[in-house]
Amino acid sequence: MKIKSIVLCVLSGILVFACSKQRGPTIMSGNMTLIYNDSLYTKIEFTDAGEPLMTNFQPSEILRTDDQVVSDFILQDYQTESFTDERGSGQRLMIDGLANGDGFSIEKRVTATAYDHVPGFITTRVTYINHGDQEVSLDGWENNRYVIQALSSNEHEEEFWSFQSGSYSNRPDWVLPVGEGFQQQNFLGMNASDYGGGTPVVDVWRPDAGLAVGHLEIEPQLISLPVQSADLNMGVQIAVQFDADSVSQAKFPHSIMPGESMSTFETFLTAHTGDYYTSLTNYRNIMTQSGMEVSTAPE
Repeated sequence: MKIKSIVLCVLSGILVFACSKQRGPTIMSGNMTLIYNDSLYTKIEFTDAGEPLMTNFQPSEILRTDDQVVSDFILQDYQTESFTDERGSGQRLMIDGLANGDGFSIEKRVTATAYDHVPGFITTRVTYINHGDQEVSLDGWENNRYVIQALSSNEHEEEFWSFQSGSYSNRPDWVLPVGEGFQQQNFLGMNASDYGGGTPVVDVWRPDAGLAVGHLEIEPQLISLPVQSADLNMGVQIAVQFDADSVSQAKFPHSIMPGESMSTFETFLTAHTGDYYTSLTNYRNIMTQSGMEVSTAPE
């Protein structure tokens, strides 16, 4: 399959769109750069980190059907544009990919957006289109799934810390270390009859830098923000995860008919130094500009 490439290079305070095909589609926000390869895998570069947050490309947007996980898409086309919306001005990167398999053909369209006034913050929305002749049953999807690698030295007693706002019967702290073999789903629905919910942001950081992901929908959504580390030497994985069976078909499609499409929620990634404060501040600012009213904290 022939891959079309748009040869374009834009330099501004927020975007460097790669002229080199080898580098692939690229969008920059502040000191954070999001890079896509020819399989629509991504890698995050953050120049403020003492060591790379990740060195390999990873399948960060994934579609789960009833019988397989679709993560590899052949890059078809990409372009960039300047824009202004209710949140502000910035740059937008749009990417098309295609996955063909036994009995299915699915197009993936990713829109990555960087706002001039929120450095180190990129929003993502993914649309999947069924170009096959059969219905595609959905189990769910994942956006912004990344493994943050450990530092090369083990001089710190607590390598990773995290912000996780999932509510459970044992009422765990929302700020806690991530150790070997850690796993927490952070489902933001009702985990019991009298409690549930949480802030739709999960943040994991090392002593030098960290990464947060979440969703930007105004309405609360029944998503999970899983954190897991089977082996700390391999790093810690975070994601925005949606399971179709968590909601009725009236609220979210459980399948994609031939010729139809399905879009994920708007999600985001943000890199930072220090702890979770910057991530939550950026999240609050974006949500305020989206129309959400934030209460003033008492003295």
